Amino acid sequence: MASTPFVDRMNSIPKYVASRTLTEATWNATIIPGEVAEFVADLKRQPGGTIVKYGNGPLDQVLMENHLIDEFHLLLTPVAAGSGQHLFEEIHDAPRLSLADVRRFASGVLVLVYTPAPAVTGSPASRQPGSPPSSGQAENPLARSSRTASGANTQ
Repeated sequence: MASTPFVDRMNSIPKYVASRTLTEATWNATIIPGEVAEFVADLKRQPGGTIVKYGNGPLDQVLMENHLIDEFHLLLTPVAAGSGQHLFEEIHDAPRLSLADVRRFASGVLVLVYTPAPAVTGSPASRQPGSPPSSGQAENPLARSSRTASGANTQ
């Protein structure tokens, strides 16, 4: 790919990959060692900008459960697709979100920015991580936008 400011920037950004099967990574990427939630929590405490996680999949559960997502940036495009993975498909208790920003582009694309809303007392989201759910159901596992983390699928 030809060198452009965007390409050069993307190539220089450290990338982190959450994988249970990969043993090596390319493109300035590091496979996250050990527990993903601990790694991401530590990464968030470090200076250096925003963390972006592209895609959706099982990693979302871990990040949401551990309250590691500060904002969701959802792109709404004027294209209908008949199939695909739903954003919160593996999340049994839908997250409470608050609309923080909307940006509209001439193409018709909307960028919707949501932040996690405060949990309702007694709801699954209000429990401390690791505390048992009151309903008897299993606990559900659930990033910030210049380092990049990637999961199994797409944003």
